[in-house]
Amino acid sequence: MVKVDDFGDMTRPATAQFVLAWPIPARLRPPQDGDPDPRVL
Repeated sequence: MVKVDDFGDMTRPATAQFVLAWPIPARLRPPQDGDPDPRVL
């Protein structure tokens, strides 16, 4: 389950949560060499 980051702000209203299937659904491709690193902005 993932949600929009609220940076720990307890006063912010609840945000939408998204449930992601695991393992990765067939309609999504798995990560491949050459994909950008999602941890780097």
